[in-house]
Amino acid sequence: MVTALLVELLRGQRAIGLHMHQRGWQRELASDILKVARPASLNPLMNVATILGLTALVGQFGTQALAGYGIGTRIEFVMLPVIFAFGTALTTIVGTNIGAGNYDRAELAGRYGMTSAALICGTVGGFLALFPNLWIPIFTDDAGTFEVARSYIRIVGPAYAFLGIGLVLYFASQGAGTMTWPIRAQILRFAISVGGAFFLVNYLGYGLNAVFIVTVIALAFYAGIISIAVFNGAWRPKLSG
Repeated sequence: MVTALLVELLRGQRAIGLHMHQRGWQRELASDILKVARPASLNPLMNVATILGLTALVGQFGTQALAGYGIGTRIEFVMLPVIFAFGTALTTIVGTNIGAGNYDRAELAGRYGMTSAALICGTVGGFLALFPNLWIPIFTDDAGTFEVARSYIRIVGPAYAFLGIGLVLYFASQGAGTMTWPIRAQILRFAISVGGAFFLVNYLGYGLNAVFIVTVIALAFYAGIISIAVFNGAWRPKLSG
């Protein structure tokens, strides 16, 4: 596949191609790439930290809770290909329009992309929240594990719409070359979900459902912060003076 793509780009019959006379190190191009790549590299690290932190908290409630939580969160892996499909498309569309100075069209594409992802993810999550028996028995027939998984899906399932919004706009922001607000939102998501759940469970004595509720709140903040930033001009150049 890589060979076929390289051959096609080297043929020079497309709008975008590889030109051998442009090979070599160019500091300006490397700087442009790293301007997005450096902050973007924090996103997977924060995702892993969030997963590890919440898993450790859920593990305090026993093996059945941990297993049920794992079954519930598998839904997220069903959502990710859908989110990535919209997100990677928007990376190119937004980047192209930002480069052309068409900021209105870039933001409109962002609205379409995040709305589509939110509808699909929210519908799937909401459907499974209403009918958890369609999902959980695939993985377990243990009653305790089943109850934890059902609680998780009923609380968090519809909130996957927020995950769709946040991640799609995160990808689109890569195309715009502005990663400040997506990274801030991801850090806040970690602080609310892991920090908030830790405080509620270990200091206030709340149960497992508190972890799930805080997860929803964190996702809502994550999506909300990125959306507000983007549609209030985060992709647009800052005016001087």
